[in-house]
Amino acid sequence: METRLWKFSVHCQTLPGDVVCLTGSCPQLGLWKADKVVTMTRQSSSDNDTDSDKPDVWSVEVAIPLGSDVYFRYCVCICVDYEHEQRVVIKNWETRLKARKIGCHDIPDQDSIHEFGFINTQESLTQCGWLTNETLVELKLYEKPVQIWKKKHQNKNLFVKITPVDVREAGQPSFCSDMDESIDIAETRFKGKAWPVINAASLDGDDCRFHPQNQFGIEVKENGFVSFQAQMFDMHTVAFLVDIFARSDPEKELRDTLPAEHLGSCYVLPNHFKSTEGRVEQPIVSKGFQPIGQFSATYLIIKPLKDAPCDFAISYAQHWKSNWKRLDVGHRGLGNSYSETQYCSNICENTIASLKDSVAHGADMVEFDVQLSKDLVPVIYHNFELCTVISTKKGGQEVSVTMPVKNLTLEQLQQLKTHHVEELKGGRKNFSEDHEDHEPFPSLERALKEINPHAGFNVEIKWDMEFPDGSRECHNPFEMNLFIDVVLRKVLECGDERKIVFSSFNPDVCTTIRCKQNKYPVLFLTQGVNSKYANYRDPRTWNIPNASKFVEMAEILGINAMAEDLLRDPGQVETVKKRRQVLFCWTDDKNDKDTLNCLKKMDLDGIVYDRMDMNNSKLVKESIFMMDKRFESNEDEDFPVHIHQQTSPTHSSCSCTSGAKENALPSPSSLIVSEFTPASSAEEITPKVDMEEDGENCKSAFISKASALCI
Repeated sequence: METRLWKFSVHCQTLPGDVVCLTGSCPQLGLWKADKVVTMTRQSSSDNDTDSDKPDVWSVEVAIPLGSDVYFRYCVCICVDYEHEQRVVIKNWETRLKARKIGCHDIPDQDSIHEFGFINTQESLTQCGWLTNETLVELKLYEKPVQIWKKKHQNKNLFVKITPVDVREAGQPSFCSDMDESIDIAETRFKGKAWPVINAASLDGDDCRFHPQNQFGIEVKENGFVSFQAQMFDMHTVAFLVDIFARSDPEKELRDTLPAEHLGSCYVLPNHFKSTEGRVEQPIVSKGFQPIGQFSATYLIIKPLKDAPCDFAISYAQHWKSNWKRLDVGHRGLGNSYSETQYCSNICENTIASLKDSVAHGADMVEFDVQLSKDLVPVIYHNFELCTVISTKKGGQEVSVTMPVKNLTLEQLQQLKTHHVEELKGGRKNFSEDHEDHEPFPSLERALKEINPHAGFNVEIKWDMEFPDGSRECHNPFEMNLFIDVVLRKVLECGDERKIVFSSFNPDVCTTIRCKQNKYPVLFLTQGVNSKYANYRDPRTWNIPNASKFVEMAEILGINAMAEDLLRDPGQVETVKKRRQVLFCWTDDKNDKDTLNCLKKMDLDGIVYDRMDMNNSKLVKESIFMMDKRFESNEDEDFPVHIHQQTSPTHSSCSCTSGAKENALPSPSSLIVSEFTPASSAEEITPKVDMEEDGENCKSAFISKASALCI
């Protein structure tokens, strides 16, 4: 194969230890694989460059195929030598749907320098990476995480700085060395080292994204929420040094410039992490080794999804098209079949029949709940518990017994006569089970394979939550990583081209799904301020503003909020939209047409409601995704379809010989349409807007007008 030497150069702001890398569609650029990125070299700043704030230039020369289009992206990584091999940790990467392109016969421009994140757009489009080999440990601080007992410190602002300590180097542990060292961690622990990585974020303030800590850490407040995330390969070799600082309360603009008083320290050791989720409490010790307070935090451990089919080719984790507005989403298919309202579904909820009926009546997406059976099969069911009927020893009287769904295998769930727990209060309901489609507990795999592929899925992951008094909705025996890995693998295996969004009320589940893969987006479910449900303990769940800040912190798609809270304060819609986040709502019991019409007038991206057969006012009963697909099948080559590599071809096709336009991507023979294939007018609402060419904007406008005719 003939090649051409091509110089890649990019301006990129980096931190110590960061390396800018290159990935692309040809073997020389690693075929988009995370472990085959091409490392670049930082160039010396120009002697004539007086702008000290200008990002460094990173460059590399690579022999790429001649006569073939080549697509590529830049990424920021940390390359770590671990156990005699180099491992790549992805920190940040370019995520615009259309990758950078070198035409089949383009001539190298040695002076051309790209800007990291900016690909034919005025705004940077990047996102954090996903876990490949590393484990993420998150320490969450809320509900008085730091208690200092001395009265003189009671009214001071407290700050926490957490530093990873390699116990193999420290010698586990005689950690009672001179505590004065902790005043400036950079001078004592891991001086000049970039690994393990640890960043911090807070719900307080306008910027909730994760960032490196400053010298004195991050402020913690009694009713606030602060998160520390650390990445490492072996969590058994890393401890955390926790330093507590205090400041008086000067003016805000002076606060960060004044030195802080070091009050004391404590350690969180590897053996404190007893499970995937939990709480640690440690005494804070002064420099004189006197106990002066207590540090407490909850923790979460996220492990990578091994052999996940994730790469740099394309990501829809934060993508949402501009014409996907006010989508009709069928709640549990055709709706709740056990409510006491007039909109109670006459088809058993969360069954294949219910999902199919909702799609037949024009649902753009269907929402359903996923749990695991005892034999680790993802099944569709809402409640954590079910009822079954047994007979007494004497007289054979029937008695209803409640048990967790998790205690029964798939075969038992599908063969035993079971009832919904709501039937204990309202009496048993009889649904037709003459056909397999009407039977409860269908597998997720069956839904993925049998429901119309143009119907989107909103897959809610059922996981229990903790209440303020410490009690929980249920006790889930599955380890969270195992639970989510099983569901993700099934969706990645059977999702095909379907539009799929994950959602959960549990913010840790949202974080875990986001960290394990880069393919599907995630919505954070929140009940916000309401009159029906009790509050949860986690501050991220308390209201829509907190939920929106968490979405920014976790870099997920957006929020699915309770309609009651949005109707109570419609101004919250603008709060979310200012952060350029997708906003769904769920109606709960408010499924009347007046409520739905009011919600339709809001700037919402999707509405989850019951009885699609009664409440959907579309003239044409089909999903927006079907309309997108139909338009794509009739479009000419001025509107290329975004595609995702199914296999790793040895080279890309030549756009000259194929007659494709400038922005067409490689040959369809080696590629498939990706799960979130846009109609090419892609506007990335979260976190940045990705506008395509003018012709494609016209296409988006056409689809939007056509969509309006169907509403």
